[in-house]
Amino acid sequence: GIEIAVALLSLKNIRLRRFFQGKYGILVEDGKINQKELTKAHITVDELLEEIRQNGGMTVDEVRLCVLETSGRMSVIMKNGTTPAKLPVTLISDGKTIKRNLKECGISKETLEKFMSDEKTEMKDVFWAYFSDGEIKTVKKQQK
Repeated sequence: GIEIAVALLSLKNIRLRRFFQGKYGILVEDGKINQKELTKAHITVDELLEEIRQNGGMTVDEVRLCVLETSGRMSVIMKNGTTPAKLPVTLISDGKTIKRNLKECGISKETLEKFMSDEKTEMKDVFWAYFSDGEIKTVKKQQK
C-alpha cells in the first residue's frame, strides 16, 4: 500500500527521498568530532567511542571519517597505520569532571586544573577531555 508508493516516489524524487529517509551526517572528520551533528542525532560520546572500538580503534584521533547513515547505522573509516595502545578514559564530559576517572588515571584535580589553565581553557568550555597514552587531550565545545 502506502509503503510501496512512498518507496517508489522516493526512488524517482530526491527531495521526497530526503524527506522520508533523511540525510546522512558527518559525525567525525579527520579525528575531529562534529558536535552539532552528534547532538542533532542524539548520540553520546560513549556511543560514538563504542562504534569506533567495534571498528578496531580506541580514540577519535584514529578516525578519518564517521558517518551516521540514513539507516541510523554508523560507518567508521579508520586512518591508516593507527594502532591503539590503550582505551581512553574520559576525564571531562560536557564540562563536568568525572572524579572517579581522575583517580583511576592517577591524576589529581589540581593537575587537571593546571593543564586546563595551560591550555587557556575553562572546564565549562570542554566538550570532552580524555586521558590516553600518558597524556590529556581535549575537545572544546563548538560555538553555537
